[in-house]
Amino acid sequence: MPVARPPFLRQLFGRQALARLFFLLLLSLLLWGHFRLSPDYSSYWLQEEHDSEVLEKSGRIGNLVSFRQLRGAGFNNQVKTLVLSHLVSILSPKHTYVPPPIFWQPRGLQPVPLSAFLDLPPHPSERYFDRVCPNPKRVNWSLPESGMIKDQLAELLEREKGERCLVVEGDRVVQWSWLESDDFLELFPQYSKDFLPTVRFGDRVLDATTRSIGRLSLGDLDDVLAVHLRRGDFKQHCPFLFASQSSFTGWNRLVPPPLGLNATSMSSFIEHCYPTVTQMVSSIERHLASRPSNSKPVRTLYVLHDFTHKPWLIPHLRMLELELVASPRSTIRRVRSSSDLHLPWQDRDLMVVVDMEIARRAGGGFIANGWSSLSGAVVGWRQMEGGKGGVGFW
Repeated sequence: MPVARPPFLRQLFGRQALARLFFLLLLSLLLWGHFRLSPDYSSYWLQEEHDSEVLEKSGRIGNLVSFRQLRGAGFNNQVKTLVLSHLVSILSPKHTYVPPPIFWQPRGLQPVPLSAFLDLPPHPSERYFDRVCPNPKRVNWSLPESGMIKDQLAELLEREKGERCLVVEGDRVVQWSWLESDDFLELFPQYSKDFLPTVRFGDRVLDATTRSIGRLSLGDLDDVLAVHLRRGDFKQHCPFLFASQSSFTGWNRLVPPPLGLNATSMSSFIEHCYPTVTQMVSSIERHLASRPSNSKPVRTLYVLHDFTHKPWLIPHLRMLELELVASPRSTIRRVRSSSDLHLPWQDRDLMVVVDMEIARRAGGGFIANGWSSLSGAVVGWRQMEGGKGGVGFW
């Protein structure tokens, strides 16, 4: 026969059970909110629809071309292909380019309106395209698995210039190797003249950036050096890049590679692709030494990163700060990073572009990862604007 517990024990165990249940419910709610709650983008979708209708009424929409690709790629790979597709469509005046939304990885590739990130000239939206171009009206082209180069795409658009609804499908619009070529670099004058001046980050991004700069006491960013610490899959990806003898990608090639890079040496390649804290300190010291003697001393290092495991990140950033502050060759007195942004949940999608905007403006320069599309986007913007503070690589 079970022994009855005294009344005070029944009350104690009852309270503990309730406390555990409450804790589990609270934890479940927080996790559900983190992974499921989505910021409200309804006003952006509506504005894109409105812009499409205005363009249609004004007669400024030609034959439509929509590129459907890279729905599982990172933010900057999607934007990079979007920009290239836009440039290709310019080569075919008969066509009007339909930019796709961003397919957001953190929430299962949920579509997010492009206009939430970038302020582009008015353009027809993908929703507009789906409305005026139902499936029976579409002409579909499937790209080779490896993608195509610019001239091949231009030929395709010319061949189909009479089609009202053209859909170009494939995992890649252009070959990754083309992004490492001189032919790609030849696009930069047109890109910097016709596209970049018409594009900026959206008001929501700029507001979040202003708040973040104030919260981190970054001032006018004149004494801030931004660096891009690319981790994530690069621990495995860098050896792959070495094995395939990949050179710098995208607009990173506008700037000469570091003198110490020996692309035939695995250890040298990894040092520049996936540097240790000590190697990062050396790169930062070299960058500081290369600045004009009359330039404003760099006091703050801002680290753009893609870490998700903070217990691993914090010691590395702390070690980086300690070594830089102690070094007689460094003027840096503090380190701030993406982790310090603390954006509210409704702006959490914007962290990557707030990072990029801070790096674009940083007056102390920018140290990039030459194999990263995010670094390449920042380098392109900075070079178009005169490269204040300089650009270097790990």
